[in-house]
Amino acid sequence: MSEETPVYTETVQMLKSFRQRILSDLVSARVNARIDASHDTMQKYSQLLDRISIVPYIFGRIREHALALRIKGYDIGTGEMRKITAQYTGGLANYPLKPPLSVPSRNLPQVDVFRFTPPTLATISEKTSEELWGNYFILQTNRGSHKETPDVQNVFFDYYKLRPVGRAYLELTLSDQVAGFESYTSLKGEATVLARSVTPQTDSVVHDYVFYVFLDGDFFGSSGKIESVPCVFIVTSETATNPKLTVMAGGKRIFTDTVGVYAGWVTNGQFVGWTKIAGGYTEDIKDVTWTSMSKLTIDVNDPVMGTTDPAPDVYDYKALEEVTVTAIPNAGYAVQYWELDGVTYPASDTFTVKMYSDHVLKCIFGETFIVYLRPSSIDSYVNVVAYPSGTELYDCVNEEYADGDASYIYDNRPFWVDYCNMYFRFPLDVIPSGYKPDYVELYAIVRNLNPLATVTVRLGVKIDGTDYYGEYPLTAGDYKSLSHRFNINPATGVGWTRDEINNLIAGLHISGMWSGLAYLTDQVRITQFYVKVPYSPET
Repeated sequence: MSEETPVYTETVQMLKSFRQRILSDLVSARVNARIDASHDTMQKYSQLLDRISIVPYIFGRIREHALALRIKGYDIGTGEMRKITAQYTGGLANYPLKPPLSVPSRNLPQVDVFRFTPPTLATISEKTSEELWGNYFILQTNRGSHKETPDVQNVFFDYYKLRPVGRAYLELTLSDQVAGFESYTSLKGEATVLARSVTPQTDSVVHDYVFYVFLDGDFFGSSGKIESVPCVFIVTSETATNPKLTVMAGGKRIFTDTVGVYAGWVTNGQFVGWTKIAGGYTEDIKDVTWTSMSKLTIDVNDPVMGTTDPAPDVYDYKALEEVTVTAIPNAGYAVQYWELDGVTYPASDTFTVKMYSDHVLKCIFGETFIVYLRPSSIDSYVNVVAYPSGTELYDCVNEEYADGDASYIYDNRPFWVDYCNMYFRFPLDVIPSGYKPDYVELYAIVRNLNPLATVTVRLGVKIDGTDYYGEYPLTAGDYKSLSHRFNINPATGVGWTRDEINNLIAGLHISGMWSGLAYLTDQVRITQFYVKVPYSPET
């Protein structure tokens, strides 16, 4: 219908009222069941059940209803709404269907099937814990500074609720005590582990912020227990290595860039503030007593292009676990990038997810092409010569198939020098416009002839005069293939560009060669060098 008639609107209102009575009956029956039960496991949740209220909401259409749970005034239904479904026959019926008629009979759309699945007590308990902790401990960042969607934001700041991911009995030895608390040498008790992962806009690195919260933490000294503190908050060593943020703890702000053990003080039932006790700690005992559960949904953009290990599906993990997912592209395809909860991360063979919350991880495959860059000129060299004599250095190593000792570059050094190097340039415009490099991988086939020495081979690129490389030992023997991969440009910290490939300078630096008279020359031979660059369409 194009617009709602008065009869339709009145029917909707009557149906809402009717549903409210049904829901009230459901809750009453549930609470009565709790009262009637004397089993210990039911009594455990008595206070929790007594605080439950269930409120119906209508989302757009009469057919779709949900329950929002509130306990102690906190909404714990977010993401855990339980849907009520109703199937209508198309006709009308008088409700209630049979006496006693506690309300006047109404002619309403006839319901054929009505289903309601309440959450379990365990789910209610866990969601309650999560909501209470999340309202008390919140990570604060500058607005728009991170890629994840914040839980709350204002004109200046974004706020991310910390989630309780586990609980553990901890015994900590304290260090770097603050003046006045030198006698506080250890802390013991059960702590809740709070965590949240965020990614700065300036890079693609996920940073995990983890904190410990003790309720009634016990401080000890050399003579025994000193005191119990209502709440102890710890900025962990893992968190302190991340970029500096602010955590709002009970309305007070604490910086995250340094390790800290903070005692929370309560006066007349009101939280007063935090006092720093120590600036360091070591974990002597950590026994995990409980972890929350998180779901990981793994997906790919096109199963024809590839899959993952574990395979695309939905998995349950403990929140303190981390999961490594491996991409398995089919022939002709490669990983373009990863998406975690809608945030894009650079291409890599694997992606590791910390299960502090539910995640959706998607591997994006695409068509891939590969170009092999072979040296076309020499950029610089030190202490090397070509064989055969008179051959250009780059011509000794740029063949498509390695020719062994038919042509190579070898070292020729003064007796006081134990190194040599060579860097090459490559053909221009090998990657078409509209495509981007996926990564750069250097390959060299090298031989060490000296049985008395193990040399160090650096495979690297030279960018603006700075060397970036990977080091590999090379013992004596036949030719060996060495390779080193740069998934991103090491100078910029982001993916490679076509212009950077056009200006690429790459080569080898070899050191640790024998300085004895027998091996002043021809100790190391390089018979082939090339660069592999897969590329794919720009997105």
